[in-house]
Amino acid sequence: MSPLMTIEQFPPPALGKLIQVVDLLEQLRAATPTIGTADGLRNVVNLFGQVGQLVGVDSAWTSKLQTILADQQVFDIVLAIVKYVDSLLAPKPPAGAVTATATTIDAQAFADWLPLIMQIMRLLKSL
Repeated sequence: MSPLMTIEQFPPPALGKLIQVVDLLEQLRAATPTIGTADGLRNVVNLFGQVGQLVGVDSAWTSKLQTILADQQVFDIVLAIVKYVDSLLAPKPPAGAVTATATTIDAQAFADWLPLIMQIMRLLKSL
């Protein structure tokens, strides 16, 4: 057989991992519209954690995701930030429509979590 006719095959474990990643990305795309809700955010963070573990993302990043799920106070802060960022990215509401709700969060917590939330939101928008 000539070298041009040789087709290397993925080893079965690598192909299985690829299939898992694609499946998780499909689930993330489907979950994107619900990220502004508590259940939706939990789902998205969990899915991102699974993808991160499968593709070998730095464990510090996946640990931050686990912190969001494990600490209710952190979860509430992240949810408020997600709603804020989502409102900035959403189309303008019709004139006179009331869409905002007041949420108070610590400025330092906002600054700590905003970069991670922006990364997640950008990734979700690109799916």
